[in-house]
Amino acid sequence: MTQTVSIACAGDVLVTRELTASARAGLLGDLSRIWDGCTARFANLETLFHDYECPAMSESGGTWVRSDPVIARELRELGIDLVSNANNHSGDYAWPALVRTCEVLNEAGIVHAGAGPDLATAREAAFLETPGARIAVLAATATFPTHAMAGAARSGIPARPGISYLRYRVEHELPSGALRALRSIAGRFEPQESADRVTLGPLTFRDGPGYQRTSYCEPEDLGALAAAVQEARQVADLVLVGLHSHEPGADWDEPAPFLIDAAHEIADAGADLVVANGPHMVAGVERRGGGVIFYGLGSLFFQNSTPRRYPADACVKAGLAADAGPSAINMSKWDFSQDERYWETMVPVCTWDEGKLTRVELHPLALHQGPPAAIQGMPYAPDAARSRKILERVALLSRPFGTSITLAPGAAAACVELS
Repeated sequence: MTQTVSIACAGDVLVTRELTASARAGLLGDLSRIWDGCTARFANLETLFHDYECPAMSESGGTWVRSDPVIARELRELGIDLVSNANNHSGDYAWPALVRTCEVLNEAGIVHAGAGPDLATAREAAFLETPGARIAVLAATATFPTHAMAGAARSGIPARPGISYLRYRVEHELPSGALRALRSIAGRFEPQESADRVTLGPLTFRDGPGYQRTSYCEPEDLGALAAAVQEARQVADLVLVGLHSHEPGADWDEPAPFLIDAAHEIADAGADLVVANGPHMVAGVERRGGGVIFYGLGSLFFQNSTPRRYPADACVKAGLAADAGPSAINMSKWDFSQDERYWETMVPVCTWDEGKLTRVELHPLALHQGPPAAIQGMPYAPDAARSRKILERVALLSRPFGTSITLAPGAAAACVELS
């Protein structure tokens, strides 16, 4: 690359209402001021585009999310030109809905990765061609219903459309004495065949120095994703990888151990940017090699309480009558209003000069909680005090990764120290 190139990254786009009226009213101006001059803008698309022609699946990613296909065009007009569509909501409706979503994104001119007609396609890179750089995007999710997993064709059986997945396993460490006691108890319920581990239902325990929960990527999945990154590295100027995971570390705004391992291996394979999302909260930032890892950006749009319709399964899940309306189902959901972290986000803008990362700016935003419903879940620039609070939390969460963040005067933005 010989030109200056900048990429803005955003969090989860869970959008269920049309945006044109809000954009015309200037309600999205704060976002536009951050990224209008960027070469590219990336986000995690946490919805499906269709007209209810596809049946809902009995298992969802927490709730059933769907958006009018016209919103794809509105997102493109807002500036978004790269998205990941591998996440826990990619399988809320039957696989034709995911195929339709990919078609709608193509029609809107949005480059997308993480889903496809088969596993190989879901895992491969997609490319955004710009005058300054060829940008590759890949994506995978660690949080998903198993029916959403893409599959390969075999023995005359067609391939299965779906998402690029990153499986992981969880183990719990216990001191030796506690593990022996647990083995005695667990043996009364199911045979214990391993000499160094105890299983009880879906849980696995092993000997350790203390009480600790840890997690590991499945080598097959991580290896395939790293190989796809290496391939993209050969034919692109910049490589961006989106990772989706709802599994927390010590808190919801801290990444799980397996996610850190995955981000490191992907960065080492050649990714310039690794953008993780999922818990709808901002998290820490890490420098890795010549690139950067974002462990959480929050939500760019969070309109989880205004879906137009819900399937019958939503009533069953909520314990409501079959004729319950959307508002009653919304009231039964997790109350996100109890934690302001769900309503805070940031948009990093990363700049390269002659192929070298020279600047990473962090721009804080907040989301309207409403009422009115017309602005609920929409981003805006908060006052200086809240902006500083968001950036200070990001700085605190970044320290374990050895990352220093410098706040600008007035806390309108912060910079990641690259030296």
